[in-house]
Amino acid sequence: GKYSFEAKGCTNSDELAIILTGTVMLRRLKNDVLNDLPMKKREVINLTDDSIYTNINKLREAKAAYSGAKDNDTRHQRLVEYYYETGIAKAKSVARYIIDHYFYDGAPKKKLLIFAHHQVVLDMISID
Repeated sequence: GKYSFEAKGCTNSDELAIILTGTVMLRRLKNDVLNDLPMKKREVINLTDDSIYTNINKLREAKAAYSGAKDNDTRHQRLVEYYYETGIAKAKSVARYIIDHYFYDGAPKKKLLIFAHHQVVLDMISID
């Protein structure tokens, strides 16, 4: 009819791809890209930065509160607080490591995906 619209496919797929990848994150299913992904790499890195010691008193307090908790609910709450303080204590060292090893002057451009349990840790990493 006069006001109808017929869509039989994409006519400007290259242009659409450029616009979408420049403005939004596209999610693909793991099964669709599994062959394109590198093998998982897990390694333990011992950080030698001394910045963890600036928060050592808060860590000790959180650990003592956990150890002194009587009931399971309080114990669980204290454990979460302890993990939170641990994340904050490690965040500066982790941020420094990431910058020194991946974002130094002249470093090759790489995509880096960082996971953290607490938002405050991600915030600290993004600030540095």
